[in-house]
Amino acid sequence: MKIQYFKAKKKDEFTERQMVPPFQLTYPFTAHWNCFSLLDFRMNPNRKRKTYSENDIEKALRMTRQGVSIRQAARRHGIPAETLRDKVREKYPLGAKPGKDPVLTKQEETKIVSWVTSIARAGFPVSIKQLRISVGQFVRQTRKHTPFRNGIPGKKWVMLFLKRHPEISVRTPSVLARYRATITMEQIKGWFGEVHVYLEQDNLIHLLDCPDRVFNLDETSFDLVVKKRKCLAMKQSKHVYSVFGNNDKESYTALFTASASGVLLPPLVLFPYKQRIPGGIALTAPPDWGIGRTESGWMTGNAFYDFLKNVFQPWLVREGIPLPVLLFVDGHKSHATLMSTNFCKDHGIILICLFPNSTHLTQPLDVSFFRPMKQYWYDALSTFRANHGMRTIARTEICPLLKTAIEEFNNKEQVIVSGFRKSGLYPWKPEAVNFAAMPTNEVLQNENTTAIPDPVQEDRTFFHAFEARLSADQLKEFRKQEGSECWRGATEETNLFQFWKNWKREYENHNGSDDENDFLGFPEGEYLT
Repeated sequence: MKIQYFKAKKKDEFTERQMVPPFQLTYPFTAHWNCFSLLDFRMNPNRKRKTYSENDIEKALRMTRQGVSIRQAARRHGIPAETLRDKVREKYPLGAKPGKDPVLTKQEETKIVSWVTSIARAGFPVSIKQLRISVGQFVRQTRKHTPFRNGIPGKKWVMLFLKRHPEISVRTPSVLARYRATITMEQIKGWFGEVHVYLEQDNLIHLLDCPDRVFNLDETSFDLVVKKRKCLAMKQSKHVYSVFGNNDKESYTALFTASASGVLLPPLVLFPYKQRIPGGIALTAPPDWGIGRTESGWMTGNAFYDFLKNVFQPWLVREGIPLPVLLFVDGHKSHATLMSTNFCKDHGIILICLFPNSTHLTQPLDVSFFRPMKQYWYDALSTFRANHGMRTIARTEICPLLKTAIEEFNNKEQVIVSGFRKSGLYPWKPEAVNFAAMPTNEVLQNENTTAIPDPVQEDRTFFHAFEARLSADQLKEFRKQEGSECWRGATEETNLFQFWKNWKREYENHNGSDDENDFLGFPEGEYLT
């Protein structure tokens, strides 16, 4: 006779259904009541577990080797007979913990812990979300078979990981994202002191005296129209227009790196593509440049990792730069992924985060390089328009135009050296920072007594208010065509769509995106060098 048990509506109640064969069974069947008690015992979370040590197991094993039965030896030392039987058969090694093994090995988890602690020390604290997605991408890259849903560990894994590593705890970091004007001289000098101590502890202080081994890296965008450049016109003209063939909102991101000795490294240019980059674009770029793609066209963790791997580190090897080297970067989340920091650690690249909201004072490329660089870029755009009229600048012409602008920038070496000197990074001199550009104490006191408007919050408020004034059909259609190059709806709504699309990008840039590519970059990217 076959018996099946079914869960009833009330807790711990079961029903019984007998599958009766053609002939009738007359003997009583009572063994199933033991099944009820066993199930009830397993469903009770407050049941008491038997406690025994590894020493008890070893003593019981010695008794079984002397001829004592497994059941008697188990009863003598308070060990379940089935557990002792598994030990006798060597089904599980002695000393092994019960349950499944962790997904990551001890060595891999030790590297994760080292990454979390070292990167927090350098100014890049890791959130739980970053940890989960970083581990998920690490698992995918190493092709591990895991029970993770969607390939990303859940909250339970994080809880057990923190339990296995009590040296890590969830903390609330101090947020320093106020106006740049609120940065004080004491804070910046304190950052210089902390970096100096950090380098002394790791025996890296001598790098500050080697300009060829001190680098700064940052991204900037290049518009395809010339903006805010003065021109000649009639006095009575109320409006003066400068007509270009491209959209005035279209821009491309380029990542520049320079050393304290004035050397400008090959840049990385990003293009907004979801799939592969067209071959024509790669052919127009110099062979040592980096050409990358991201869905939004902005810098992501994938792009930064591939730049380090395919452009920066090969350049160090090709130029014979002694390792290690210092690389000063801002606090953008794309600069602090697990794979990027591990790559830097393995190849002698010391990442150091600049003090938050102070890059206009402490980042050499921001201090001296980007402004004249964009002037040469605008000159290249003006020359293009003079030669080609109203023709639209194609994406295959971006890299040649940028190359022309860099080549026309004759004194870039002196400008870069000046930027490192004014930012105090080389020579290492905190007093060299232009503290005169900071507000005086009277200004700060006035700001502390009045409410300071937050431009980021104002942008978010405006964006939500603007969307609220759109109809449901308009908003639905805008979101549907957000990834399109051109508006395919009603002609009269073209400008409205472009306005919404650009403001949405600004809002997402300030608010942060849920896309894992925004701050984690482990899979191999399609970057041609």
